[in-house]
Amino acid sequence: MAKTGFVRVENMGTKLSIDEINIGGDVYTILGNPEKNVIVACIPGTKAAPIVAVISKEISYTQRLAVTEVTLDMSSSMDWIITELFPQAKKTLDRFHVTKNVLEDIQCIRMREKTRIKEEELSIEEQCKIERKRYIPKRYTNDETRLTFITKLRYQLFERRKDWSDYQKARWNILQQHTEYDEIRVSYEVLENFYEIYGSEISREQAKPLWEEWFKQVSKYDSIKELQNS
Repeated sequence: MAKTGFVRVENMGTKLSIDEINIGGDVYTILGNPEKNVIVACIPGTKAAPIVAVISKEISYTQRLAVTEVTLDMSSSMDWIITELFPQAKKTLDRFHVTKNVLEDIQCIRMREKTRIKEEELSIEEQCKIERKRYIPKRYTNDETRLTFITKLRYQLFERRKDWSDYQKARWNILQQHTEYDEIRVSYEVLENFYEIYGSEISREQAKPLWEEWFKQVSKYDSIKELQNS
C-alpha cells in the first residue's frame, strides 16, 4: 500500500466509522463505511490537520454535510477530525474502545493496590530481618499470599462474573472479606453495571438515565480516580 494513502468518494455514506490501524509498521487513519463494509479513506498518520486537509479536498462539503453519524474511539484527535469534516454528524463512541478503556482503568487500580501490598510486604520482611525472625507471608484460605492473590486477579477482572470458575468465585469471596481490596471490589461492581447497560437492547433515550446514574455512581468514589478520569 502506498504511503500516500487514498480517498474513494464513491464509498461515502451517511454513517461512517474512523479508526487507526498499523500496516507493516506504518500507522494509518481509516475512514470506513460499515454499512457497505468498505473503506472511504486511508490516510498515513494520525495527525488531525493533514487528515482533514486531504479528505476535505477530495470529498465535497455537501457530501460531508450529509453524514449523520460517525463511530470513533476516545481519541481527542479523532474527535477533532470528525468535528471539522462532518459538522452535522452525531459522534458515537465505539463499544470496543469504551470497554477496553474501562478494563484498562480497572487494571490500573489493581496495579496500584499491588504496588502498595508489595511495599508493605517488603517492609515487614525487612523488619523480620532486623528482629532476626523468620518471615512468613500471610496466606488466605485458598493458600494464596497477598501478592499471589492480587496478581491472579488480573485475568479474573477481565472476565464476566458468570464465566468465573469455582476457584475464582472462592477468591472473590475472600476479597469481599478484606477491606484493603474495597477499591477493586467497587470498581468491578461498577464495571458489571457498565456491561449491563452497554449490553442491553434498549434505545438511546432509555439508556440515557441509566448512564447518568452510572456516572453518578462512579463519582461517589473519590478513591477510584482512574475510572472517574476515563
